[in-house]
Order: sequence, then C-alpha cells, then structure tokens
Amino acid sequence: SSNNNNDPLNTFPPAINAFLTNQKYDTKFAKFVVLTTATPKSLASYAARGATEAALLTSLLDADDDDKTGDLLVRMLVADGPTAAQYGPAMAIYTAIQRRCENARVVGSVYERLALAIGLEHAVPIEQSNPKSSSSPSSPSNRIVDPMTRYLHYESAYENGELDPSFANLT
Repeated sequence: SSNNNNDPLNTFPPAINAFLTNQKYDTKFAKFVVLTTATPKSLASYAARGATEAALLTSLLDADDDDKTGDLLVRMLVADGPTAAQYGPAMAIYTAIQRRCENARVVGSVYERLALAIGLEHAVPIEQSNPKSSSSPSSPSNRIVDPMTRYLHYESAYENGELDPSFANLT
C-alpha cells in the first residue's frame, strides 16, 4: 500500500491513529461537543420550557454509540451543528418535519438529510428577506421563514426535477 504523506493522520503514532479512526466513541465525543458548545445552562433553559422540549433533549443526550439517536447526534455535528448551538429547536424542527412527511423518516435519504439540514439551519429563526405584503406586515409569520414551508418547497422542487441533479448527493 502507498503511504500518503499528505494525510494528517500519518503524523500520529499507530496507536493514536487507531484511536482517532475508531468510530466506537463518536457518540461520546458528540455529546461532549454538545455539552460544551450548547452549555448545560442553555440546554436546561430549553428543557424547562415544557415536557416536549425536555423529552427532545433527553432523547438526544441519552443516545449511545449503538443506536440511531447516537448516529443522529454525530450526523448533526458532521453537518456543523445547529445555528448558535441551539440543539433543542433544531430537534423540534427536525422531528416536526418527520412527523408530517413520511419520506423524511427514512434515515439517510435525501428527504431525511434535507429535514436535518433545515432543522440545523433554522434552529435560530431566519428573518424573511422578502416578506409578502399583508394586512399586518409586523406579523411574526410574515417576517420569519417557516422551516416546514421551506422543507415542503424543497421536497416538491426535488421531486419535480427542479433542483441541480447533484442535490441528492449533498450531505
């Protein structure tokens, strides 16, 4: 086999290399990142909003290395995590999309990855750059991009062949 000297892992001793490439601890490392970036105080504040919010965070943080929630946590971080480390709102959006859209429940599918991306990106509400005129322009529903509407728009555009053909390969 050829030795790639440009590979940063080749600079480590074999034992460290084996540790860094072993996925056994990915969920534990992911939890560490969540707890340090989101902070326990911020997570507790979100969980204190109600039973639903507490359950979302509990399911995320109770993940272990061998379950699909652990995989979700790792995939969230591989995708650069939620905006402003807002894991609770990201989970709420992601699970709401999955409840409404059966296609988004198939882990790893383009629809599920899209649901995850929208949850992560909209964890902090995004202001509408071109709000429609209405009788109440200051209405929050008019000023904020609705994550569900955004998901449904992209789902429809994908199914109608309106997106770049490489869209299905994006992570």
